[in-house]
This record gives sequence, C-alpha cells and structure tokens, in this order.
Amino acid sequence: MIHQLITDSEIHYEWSKSLSKTYGYTEHVRVVPLETSLGLSSSAITDLFSEWYPSISNRARRGTQQALQAVLLNIARALRETQRHSAMTGFICPTSNTHHKTIKRYQECDFSRVVFGSVLKDLADKGLLECHKGYRGKDFSVGLASLWLPTDNARELLSELSASAEVMPFHDNTESIVLKDDEGELIDYQDNDETRLMRSELELLNELRQSATWSYRPAERFHNDTGELVLSDQYVSLGSRNVRFKRSFKGSFNIGGRYYGHAQCLSKAERSTIIIDGEPTIEQDIKSMHVRMLYNYLGKPAPADGYDIDGYDRETAKKVALIALNADSEKSAAGAIRQSLGFTSNEAKQAIESFRQAHKPIAEFLYSSSWKQLQYLDSELARGIQLRAAEQGIPVIPIHDSFLTGSSKADILAEIIHSEYEKRFGYPPTFSNAITYKKNFNMIQS
Repeated sequence: MIHQLITDSEIHYEWSKSLSKTYGYTEHVRVVPLETSLGLSSSAITDLFSEWYPSISNRARRGTQQALQAVLLNIARALRETQRHSAMTGFICPTSNTHHKTIKRYQECDFSRVVFGSVLKDLADKGLLECHKGYRGKDFSVGLASLWLPTDNARELLSELSASAEVMPFHDNTESIVLKDDEGELIDYQDNDETRLMRSELELLNELRQSATWSYRPAERFHNDTGELVLSDQYVSLGSRNVRFKRSFKGSFNIGGRYYGHAQCLSKAERSTIIIDGEPTIEQDIKSMHVRMLYNYLGKPAPADGYDIDGYDRETAKKVALIALNADSEKSAAGAIRQSLGFTSNEAKQAIESFRQAHKPIAEFLYSSSWKQLQYLDSELARGIQLRAAEQGIPVIPIHDSFLTGSSKADILAEIIHSEYEKRFGYPPTFSNAITYKKNFNMIQS
C-alpha cells in the first residue's frame, strides 16, 4: 500500500447514467476528488518521467514532473477505491487550453491546469487512462466535466510503483486561510488582524495535532455479503500532513469558514480505529447539528433527531435535509437530490416535502442558502471547542459536527462541547452515542 494514501469516493450519478446509455454499463461509476497539491514520489517515478519526457526543457521540467506525480496519485486513489468498492472509479477533470494564473498565496504546485491536462492526455495516449470527454446537455446546464478512468495497464504500473512510492506535498508551506467565490475559484485578499489571528490559531492547533502520533487501520474492501468495510489488521501512521487543517470561506470571512483536512476523508469505520499516542480515541458527535441549530436560533427546542423522517433511512433524510436547507431554490434542491441520491424528479420533490412536514417550525429556511450562516456558525463553534481543548493540551480532530480525541479526555471534551454550544445557542446540544474503540484496539494488541 502507498504510504499515507487516504481516499474517499462517491457515486457520480450523471456519468453513471451517461455511460449506461452510451455503453450499456449496468453499475454506477464512482469518482474521487481531484488532488493537485500532492503527488507520488519515488526514484522509480523520477526514472519514469525521464523515460517519458526525455527532451523536455529545463524550464518546464519541474512543473511537468509534478503534474505527472499528481496524475499518478489520482490514478492510485481511483484504483484503491475501485478495489474497495468493487466498482469502476475515476476522477473528474476538465480539459482546458486556457491558461489560468494562480494567485501567489495559494500556490501549492508548480504546474498550470494546461500542463496538468496535457499530462492527462499523454497518459491516455499511453493507454493508462480512458477519457470520457465532458459535454453539455439538457440536464447539465453548467456542463459535465471530463471523466478519467484508470485502465488495467495503469493498475499494473501502479502495482510496480506502489512498493516504494510515498505521497508528498509539492510545497511545504501553503495558505491555511482560504477564500473562494461562488464558483469555487480562489480569491486573493489583504491580510488584517482577523486573518492573522485565524492563521496563528490554526498553526497552534495544527502543531498540537502534529505533536501527537496518530495511527489507524485502513479499509481494504467492502464485504461482498454484508456490505461492511473490511479493515486491515495492521495499523498505519495517519501522518502529520493528514492532521493539518485549513479554514475555507466563501466570498467573505463571515460565510463558510469550515475546517478541512485529509483526516476527514477517512470513513467512519476507519476513524473508529484511530489511536493517539497508543491510546484509543472517542468521537463526540452533535446530533443533527444544522437542524438543531436552526431550531435553537429561533429560540425553540429541537427534536431529539432532526433526521428522523418517516419513510426514509437516516442517511437519506440527512442528505435531503442538508440539500434542501442549503439550496437557493426548490428546483436546484430537487436537482441536487436527484444527483446525490439517484432519485427521480417526483421522488426528490416528495422527499423535500416530507422534510418540510416534519420540520414546519424551520420551513422558512428551505431554499435560503442557509449553509452560508450555518457553516459559519458551526465553524466558529469548532474554533471555540478546539481552542478550549488546546488550552488543556488536548489535540482534537474536527469533523464538522463531531470531534475526535483520546478516550481519556472524553469527559473533558464533552464538557467543552456542551459549554461552547450552549453559550452560542442557548440550549444544550444532544450527543449521538459517543463510542470508544477499546474493543478494536485490544483485539489488535492481544
């Protein structure tokens, strides 16, 4: 296994439908998020680059080699998810010949989108990738970006490279306070006291997390009969890079602001095996947090579980609730639910209506782009919780609505979460069952 390779994927319903219609594929296609700030590194990959790009100029060499490393990493991530889910998995990346200047503060690599796209095409020509070009259609008003699927040749190549390859960042020091526009494009900004304070807080929290040793048992595959993840018997290092977090804002520094880090990409089952400095961990989860926050914001007590909706399992109800609250119109909400859950138009509308009926007191927040306020509020809650914990020397991994730390600090963390939530919203939070993972830990140690 490639050292410290963390992956996650999701079903891409539009490409699944497109490939089914065009090629008769009967299974869903999955995609991993595109990663361009990291790449696979080894002497074998350096030799491969020299073989494939023998006459490249010195000026272009560094960027092109990094682009190759990044493409190989994305292939490795897709192949890992293919193995784990027994499902065709690739990644989405538009092909573009338009140069785009990277804002200096956000520069995480030394290649452009054009160079990255060129390397993708080179590897497709070598038979390592299968490209399904993006297109516009009646159901995709903003266009469907190109899908890249690794081939059997890529699988053979990566199996040879994986023994010595490591995941490495291209730049060590990258911007931790990120500002994006509505389309997700990065925005430059002038530093002020607020951004400098947030950056110094993040560095303090990141250094505290990195001062600990985190390990976990990676998932190898899903069990064919039960559908549950089969975890490795061996612990591997989570790696200091994976417990570094950024904050990402949207348009201004009072919209969004959530904490993002690679550790969040671990599945719930994988997170359940994390140990810190040899100690099992506990994850404290605020139940149905965004629904709860809206009730409390209106001065009302929240239901015990905001995602308990008749006719729907909890995960489906949660997706419907978050999409409906965060969308800016009923049409866009229904479209996003169709995309995320594979529903028909009528099924999507019925799901939204079921949520509305179950939560009439907060129905005014439907289609109001509530995420702008909710994510900022939950990010500030996470900020307060982490800083309070840091005062007592407790490293915490934030996962939006839950917080993970060593089990010996569980009571302290629960008190901090309770205090910080009630201070902001006037009501105590309700926790999902916090589970320690001593059983799994002891099984491995025995």
